[in-house]
Amino acid sequence: MAVEVPYSIANVGPGFDRLGLCLDGRREWAAFAPGGRGLRIEVIGDSRIPRTPHRNVAALAFRWTARRLGAPTPDGRLTLVKRVRAGSGLGSSGASALAGALLGARWAGAPVSDPQVLVAILRGAAQGERGAAGTAHFDNVAASLFGGLVLIESDAPLRVHRIEPGSGFRIVVVTPVGRLATRVARRAIPDRIPRRDAIANLGFLGALLLGFVGRDLRTVGRALTDRIAEPYRAPLVPGCLEAIAAARAEGAWGAALAGSGPSVFALAPARYAPSVARAMAERFDRIRPGTRAWITGAGAGARIAPARDGPARTESPNRGVGSGGEEGVGRRWISRPASSKGLTSPVGRAVASAASPPPASTGGRRRSSAGRSPRSR
Repeated sequence: MAVEVPYSIANVGPGFDRLGLCLDGRREWAAFAPGGRGLRIEVIGDSRIPRTPHRNVAALAFRWTARRLGAPTPDGRLTLVKRVRAGSGLGSSGASALAGALLGARWAGAPVSDPQVLVAILRGAAQGERGAAGTAHFDNVAASLFGGLVLIESDAPLRVHRIEPGSGFRIVVVTPVGRLATRVARRAIPDRIPRRDAIANLGFLGALLLGFVGRDLRTVGRALTDRIAEPYRAPLVPGCLEAIAAARAEGAWGAALAGSGPSVFALAPARYAPSVARAMAERFDRIRPGTRAWITGAGAGARIAPARDGPARTESPNRGVGSGGEEGVGRRWISRPASSKGLTSPVGRAVASAASPPPASTGGRRRSSAGRSPRSR
């Protein structure tokens, strides 16, 4: 049995521990083969991932979910193929934890489309995240499971809303050299936040959601601002504020720290995305060369994959969030893309809905006649 799980960006600006955005393209492949004695871990693609079951987030989620759904503790080999390194801010641990939880549900013979099973999968994945971050959180794992943009309304009871983000933008992801452990980044945030910052984030979060639902990408970019986590994490990522400013100057609607960092992401019109990527990477390279950048879109959710096929040799793009189609032969979506009507709720009860949104704005920061965007003053 095998699954493919996309990576994701947590927080998405002002939504600390409440928002997650699924990324298209790169996916983590994971498989479980029963047999032998004990649970054995094989990891391909990242030598720093723990190989012991009590420290590996996929193994923790796998065991927790299997037990929760009534299956015995499994013996066999759990294989992970990593395509994003741990400590990059792109949901690497979340993808592994979700993969483990999905495999645990499959091992238990539970139907992964059943709402109660989905809740168990999400809670199992969050337990895996606890092993990496020290606390259970759902933003990355829910985004990777359902695709698109997700809002965590509450943890208990667990209520998750999927928001169709549209396709009128590109996501520019820039990852500098080095890693930043989620535990370290979480400790940087104080226990008490100034009231003015909390109030400001409420406004940004509301505007961000309205912007996505209404396909108003200028509002989304303007609201891609955080006063709860980013001000305290930015000193841990030298060059990130300069990269964010460079992205906006090159035509991006907005930019922010990706999850706990050190990656930074920007939302930009497709025609500006390459120059935005170059500008952001240059800011990091001035400090330490070796920055990596990639351009993608919002992704669809996790999916079952035939174990006999093994991990895909190349990454092919999704057919588009909201298309309702399937990709590949012999694979099926765990959660089909939702309709394009604003807010939907795959887990729990929907609290909001919206009419069909207008077409996405394709503007962005206006450029000068020389083809360059005006620099911020």
